[in-house]
Amino acid sequence: MGLARRLSGPTPDGKAGPFTCRMGWGRYTARMIFPTLILAAMASAQSPALNVQQSATLRCSAAFAIVAQGQANGNTAAQAYPPLAERGREFFVRTAARLMDELQLDRAEISALVSREAQQLWDEEGLLEQVMPSCLALLEASGV
Repeated sequence: MGLARRLSGPTPDGKAGPFTCRMGWGRYTARMIFPTLILAAMASAQSPALNVQQSATLRCSAAFAIVAQGQANGNTAAQAYPPLAERGREFFVRTAARLMDELQLDRAEISALVSREAQQLWDEEGLLEQVMPSCLALLEASGV
């Protein structure tokens, strides 16, 4: 019998297993929780620790990509920002190159980090609008 099987569900005599939790909204066992914990641990192990500056430039790179795409598609909200197709792309390239050097990452790892940031900006209501003013200031300070 595998470890997950031994830790989950009722025992053969019908009693609750050692890691079975019964709550009003359903029954969750180790079989359902452990894979989630393992995936979360793998994701955090694969994500490098970023300092504040690295995190900010990465988030702004993702924000610029989202806004530039919106501008290219004629989105009126994106049009409210200065054009970012060229400057945003250059900011991204410089940020990616610097992070690759500083953190010893390859292109796939940088791509995954930017994708994660972009997804968070896309998913969290109002987050893009919240970060854009500071990102535009960071873009100006970068000299790009």
